[in-house]
Amino acid sequence: MYGYLCRWLKIPFFWESQTVGWCLLLLTAFLYLLNRIDHRQALQKQVIGEKLGLAMIGFFALIISIVWVALAQSDAYAAAKRAIGRSLAVRQEIGSLQDVFIRPTGQLNIQSSAEGKSGQASLYLVAKGDKEFRDIRADLSKLPTDSAWVLRRINFL
Repeated sequence: MYGYLCRWLKIPFFWESQTVGWCLLLLTAFLYLLNRIDHRQALQKQVIGEKLGLAMIGFFALIISIVWVALAQSDAYAAAKRAIGRSLAVRQEIGSLQDVFIRPTGQLNIQSSAEGKSGQASLYLVAKGDKEFRDIRADLSKLPTDSAWVLRRINFL
């Protein structure tokens, strides 16, 4: 909710507000369940549901963190960041690019063969410019004959 409100009200305080909002929501739910466990244990009641909720939140946070780190350290992300910085369409839309933030969503497919590595990537990014920030989907591909990822399309979301 926080992220959507920041974007709707055009508050650029946290330009990666959607991701920050989801992290705050998970943290709040986690702390609420911890508090509820303490309260129910003081009353000597069962806390199996709350512990299951904590496990689910922890598992979800772990998976998202792994995906986030893997995408952020990929060659496809580095290529998308460079290409977005050079894109005339991006400069016209948001002004001079200041930073790019990767959201923990998207896909990255890599296949290895005798000819080399190939793949496709669709990354969801937040580009911050001096005028505004925008959500972007960058579609990239890599052929076995290519030495680097090639940006195929940029979509403003």
